[in-house]
Amino acid sequence: MGKRGTKLPTWTDRLNDMQRLCESWNAKYAKYPLIGFGYRSFVGRKTAARAAEVTACYSFADTISQFAERFNPHIESAGLHLVEVLERDGIDNMKTVEGVRIFFQELGKGSQFSFSQTEVWTRLVISQAEMMMKGGHPVAITDVRIPDEAIAIKEAGGIIVKINRPDVPILEHPSEHALDDWDHWDLVIDNDGTLEELRQKCKALFVVK
Repeated sequence: MGKRGTKLPTWTDRLNDMQRLCESWNAKYAKYPLIGFGYRSFVGRKTAARAAEVTACYSFADTISQFAERFNPHIESAGLHLVEVLERDGIDNMKTVEGVRIFFQELGKGSQFSFSQTEVWTRLVISQAEMMMKGGHPVAITDVRIPDEAIAIKEAGGIIVKINRPDVPILEHPSEHALDDWDHWDLVIDNDGTLEELRQKCKALFVVK
């Protein structure tokens, strides 16, 4: 019980204090202010980003999803509209539905709607990352798939990391191959072991000891 007239810290106050502490820790121990992970599906991009001790992870696909959900297209393979698939499966699992994955990929390369140009969502995500970086908070972007995205990250002062994983299927879509011949990667990580081995590789590369 605090003294009379003393405001006790609320749950929100404690949460904010914890967040500031985490951000301060991340800013001190992360080597790079901005890291982009690419580029194919299922190679461990999100796992690598979490192991890099960044404050925040962003995704170009999240911005595309906001466009998609606003227009709520019908996904024929699911027999439902996109928002209904989202409610049923959640944001991560819904993208495993074939029709949903194809829709996002097509939207990502700008073929579904004329206004959906690459630079629109790229600029939005980079702007969010730059705001965090100005506050001293390191950031990861977990889904670098095309040259424009990679170049935008480099221009913002970031590095680009390619993750290879030999035991996963390679999907046949332009967004899965757009960086096949791109040779401006700053680092390459071979994810050819256990999940913990990938985490340790990332910590060795991205975290100040």
